[in-house]
Formats: sequence, structure tokens, C-alpha cells
Amino acid sequence: IPQTREDEIKPGPVRTGWGQLIGRYLSDEYEIVNLASSGDWAWDWKFNIFPTVTYLAKKDDIFLLQFGINDRNREDKQVPTMTGAIVYMMETAKKLGLKTVLIKPQPSVGYSWGTAGEHEKPNGTNAGFFTAIPGIAKKCGVEFLDLFSLAGDHFAEVGKDYVARNYHLWDLEKDEIADRMHLSFMGADKLAEIVAGELAERGIVNTKPYLKNTAIDNELYTFENGEITHYINLTGDYRQVHDLVIAPYSDTIVRM
Repeated sequence: IPQTREDEIKPGPVRTGWGQLIGRYLSDEYEIVNLASSGDWAWDWKFNIFPTVTYLAKKDDIFLLQFGINDRNREDKQVPTMTGAIVYMMETAKKLGLKTVLIKPQPSVGYSWGTAGEHEKPNGTNAGFFTAIPGIAKKCGVEFLDLFSLAGDHFAEVGKDYVARNYHLWDLEKDEIADRMHLSFMGADKLAEIVAGELAERGIVNTKPYLKNTAIDNELYTFENGEITHYINLTGDYRQVHDLVIAPYSDTIVRM
């Protein structure tokens, strides 16, 4: 997650987390407090960030928590370590009266996706951590949101090349993927839409009267400094365009 003013939410090939953009889909009654920390893992977040949650949160606040990606590289690299940290946070959140949702992370083009993706296989590098999440939610009696499957089904529908070029970081000059793990602005935006939509279906949140769609006439656009500079159609053919502009941070597309 960008941590500096210069790296805040903006169009273009910038690493972005869906937590930064979920407010675009929720009704204006909510105040979003995004405490995500890029590269963090459950055990570390429990000690360094979670105390802020316990200090700020009020009864009936909504607490969304997602872990499982970085835990395989941190601490003792053991699933029980991650599990213990998450269970502590879930139980504490419940005592505070928070509406808690535990989220299984999305897949990426670095792996297969869908219900039989690499994260689900015994030899997958994140398999044990990802598959532990539903059990933790059940044990703690909190809501479970399977973003892995929800996003994976969408990724499978639009295709791996489409996801790589639009939802991750793509090098337009070399015409190759630059980062197959982290999300682009558009990738984070799509996941924010998926998460908000699922939460709304369950009656946990209220959304805006519409859900913005970043696809226009079956084409996705690359936004840079408020201007649409490139687009990709469903065949993967990049072209330069000059007759479309988008106001920064706006949902309004204007055809000149």
C-alpha cells in the first residue's frame, strides 16, 4: 500500500490496495480508516497496528481483515503463528462489539486461479496459509469472505492476459508484465467493487446507488494523470487514444 503523499491513490501504474478504493463504492455514511501496511504479516500487524484499531473502533464499526500472503515469508513461516495472531484479533474485535469480516486474499497471475488455483494445492507456496483462513473465521464465529474465489472466478472469466495487462502492473514499452503479484489502480478498483458488492449482498454495508464499471464498450483504459493514454480491447490490442479524458478521481468519462 503506498505510504507517502506522493504515492496516494492516483491513476496509472501505481501499486494500489483495494482498501484504498472501497470507499468509492460504499455510501457516504461511512468513514474509511485504512490501516493496511504493504508487506506486513499477521503476527507483526497484531502488535504494531492492531492497537490502533482497539483505540479508535467503536461498537458496531465494521472491521475488515485480510492476511495470508506475506505470512509465508515472515516470522517463523508457520501457519499456527498466523492463526494465533488472527484469532487474537478476531476475539478482541468481537469483545469490542465490532462487525468483523475475515477475508481470504485474492489470487494473482503469478499463480493459477479459481477454485482449483495453486493456492489451494498442497505444494502451493501460500496453500496452508490461504486454506487456514475459512477455519479461523468459523472457529471465531465471524463472517468469512472468500475473495480468492470471487476474484478468481472473475479473473478466469476475463482471462489471464487481460488480468496481467490491466489488474497488475504492465510495462507498456516492453509490452510485458512488470509485477505479477501487486495490484494496479484498476485491479484494486475491481477488487474493491467485488468486496463492496459481496458485503452489500449480505447486508453488512450500504453501497452507492451504482457500482462504477471501469470497462467502457468492452475496453479497459490506462489512466495517467487524469488522462486516458492507452486502452486495451478484449483481443489484447493496445492503441493510443486522444479523444477520451477522465477527470482525476472522477467516475465521469467525457468523450471530446
